[in-house]
Amino acid sequence: MNHPVVARLAAAVSLSLLSLAAVAQTAAPLKTEVATRVNAMYPWLDATYKDLHAHPEIAFQETRTAARLVVEMRKLGFTVTEHVGQTGVVAVLKNGAGPTVLVRTELDGLPMEEKSGLPYASRARTKADDNFVTHSCGHDVHMASWLGTARTLTELKSQWHGTLVFIAQPAEEVVRGAKAMLADGLFTRFPKPDYAFALHSWPLAYGTVGYNSGPVSSNSDALEIQFKGRGGHGSAPDKALDPIAIAARFVVDVQTVVSREKDPKEFGVVTIGAIQGGTVGNIIPDNVQVRGTIRSYSPEVRAKLLDGIRRVANASAAMAGAPAPDVQIIPGGAAIVNNEELVRRTEAVFKDAFGADKAQRMPAMTASEDFSAYADEGIPSMFFFTGVYAPEAVAEAARPGGKPVAFNHSPFYAPVPEPSIKTAAQAMTLAVLNVMGSAAR
Repeated sequence: MNHPVVARLAAAVSLSLLSLAAVAQTAAPLKTEVATRVNAMYPWLDATYKDLHAHPEIAFQETRTAARLVVEMRKLGFTVTEHVGQTGVVAVLKNGAGPTVLVRTELDGLPMEEKSGLPYASRARTKADDNFVTHSCGHDVHMASWLGTARTLTELKSQWHGTLVFIAQPAEEVVRGAKAMLADGLFTRFPKPDYAFALHSWPLAYGTVGYNSGPVSSNSDALEIQFKGRGGHGSAPDKALDPIAIAARFVVDVQTVVSREKDPKEFGVVTIGAIQGGTVGNIIPDNVQVRGTIRSYSPEVRAKLLDGIRRVANASAAMAGAPAPDVQIIPGGAAIVNNEELVRRTEAVFKDAFGADKAQRMPAMTASEDFSAYADEGIPSMFFFTGVYAPEAVAEAARPGGKPVAFNHSPFYAPVPEPSIKTAAQAMTLAVLNVMGSAAR
């Protein structure tokens, strides 16, 4: 059928496909060069990763970790500034006129004991309270691939022009490091980026890359509520005002905000993770402390959940004739919203480099991340995921009754370093080259 409208549509589709093909073809020669260089430097990356894994530090105490990265980045020729946002690092490399691109890694581990059984497992402890520390979220993978990206880009300086701003951010786990770096002049003391990238290890098959446009993480807020009562003897509850019963009512009733007030098609979670009250079984305490977390994607759902929590907390106390509770909602990280155009542009390169079966869109994670603080400064940003487990282990976990793989924050989380780090370094390098190199011109 030779209809003029159909012909114009066909021509437009053809031009669009040719445009995507042109981007992929431009990146194609570089994917081999990038992979070759990352493979050649892998012994250095592996040694660095295992050292970082064995010596984790918690939020705002990452002095050894930061110092290790500073040494390596200065060797690569970056101008390095330490102690940005307390323990953060900013490394800048200028290479002529062109866009400014930020690449972020995180520095901190988690206060928990590692149980992976790896020969390089962490036995590190915090100095203040002697708690175990481990990189059970994969920040050591991120740091190693961050260094690999930096080195590869310095070796390929003839292929790109512009300014690299590599930041090593503290305190991501407590969702305070990005704000600390911004407050310390990240975008005033240093070049403000035109694009920003970050990656995160995820329990996918190694060699794979996952991404999406729009929200890719959740809003995160904390709730802390103190329910007030009147203490008394457990044998005479009528002479007391039991805050434990009030708190118990709240824990149950607050879930109706999720199940009956929120649009069921929208994501939203309220989890109560801690209840503290009382000392022995036969004494009614004066008060009870309730702590929890609130997760959502959209601002509208976030507002509905926060309003509902306050309302249910006050109603639970009022039903018992108790004083109004102290309700604190503590803002955490906002949802990361990936720039659609940047994702489409990067997607073409990822599919070309890794194959359409290994570079795919994936649903947003329900966890939270403070990389959103940079995107919220008006910077087109992309946050993506790279796999860390053997494909057969991931396939087994997906089968009904299959053995699950350890998730991030598990004491058994144990990424397979090779080829996980290689894939992460290659993906990030190609993403940067795609906006700074020949593919961007």
